[in-house]
Amino acid sequence: MRTSMICFFLLAVISLGAAEVSLIENAGFESWAPVPANTPKNAVFENNQAPTQWKFAIPEQAKVEFSAVRTGAKSGDCALRINKIDVESAIELQYYMLALEPQKTYRFTIWVKNESFRTQSRRPWAAFLAGTEKGFWNDKKGVSQNISFESAEWTEFSGEYTTTADQKAGMLRLHIPAGTSGAFLVDDFNVMEKVK
Repeated sequence: MRTSMICFFLLAVISLGAAEVSLIENAGFESWAPVPANTPKNAVFENNQAPTQWKFAIPEQAKVEFSAVRTGAKSGDCALRINKIDVESAIELQYYMLALEPQKTYRFTIWVKNESFRTQSRRPWAAFLAGTEKGFWNDKKGVSQNISFESAEWTEFSGEYTTTADQKAGMLRLHIPAGTSGAFLVDDFNVMEKVK
């Protein structure tokens, strides 16, 4: 009995050592609020509600619809549905600025599920990028992952990146290029600090 209790304790300590701490507020798209005033006017949000904390980079000519899916989410009660109507434009879902610590390892994950999304040539990608606080927009590095929308089941894509000594700011990006159209779901788009 005593030996099994010691083994259980050691396993618990090892499990805690591999824990990850989330840096993203609303990674699961659970929280929605009225669409911010600076959101592009050509993006249609169901019930005029958008997921809180997230930004949308959408060119003027793009046609795209966003909605909350309340059944069939990967986790929690909600997922984000993106329906890209036009083929000619690229769009992005973004989350910034993240406060990062230098020389730490971070893991990003994104879960996607296809409904009717199709691509002609270029593939969508997701990325976790880190940079200096002052020159972030001009000097960022990180990890990206091509996203495949071949499955109607939830599919995870992920990557890891260790920040350099001067990288203290970060962002998440989901890039949907021109030459694509259709609908898909996104859930649990997250960055986690790996805790040793």
